[in-house]
Amino acid sequence: MPARALSGPCPGGAKGAVSLLQPFQNNATTVDQDLQLSLANNAKEWLALSLSISSAEKIAFDKIHDGFFTMYGTDFMTHVYRMTFEQTLQQLPEKERTQLLLCFKSAMDKAIDEHYSVQTV
Repeated sequence: MPARALSGPCPGGAKGAVSLLQPFQNNATTVDQDLQLSLANNAKEWLALSLSISSAEKIAFDKIHDGFFTMYGTDFMTHVYRMTFEQTLQQLPEKERTQLLLCFKSAMDKAIDEHYSVQTV
């Protein structure tokens, strides 16, 4: 069955049709603003949660690390660090691997410079 066009004048004329839609348009704007505000607040809450988890994880890591370091000593922890570094390098894409190795070299150069500058004083 073909669609039929509505005939007859709009209540209140053309201005009446616009004024009938106005509350819906204002309401849609308010809903959009409320939704944006709600999404922004949710994002802030998730960020706070992720930071608190990261802090909790850092505290737990520090406790475990310090316990192993105290119990097993520097040689053992050096072995752990090296294995961790090697496993990480194997899993990284080339760009990130290169960047990590450059950071490692920079840290190593700095540590060597600091080590020898302290000994010569």
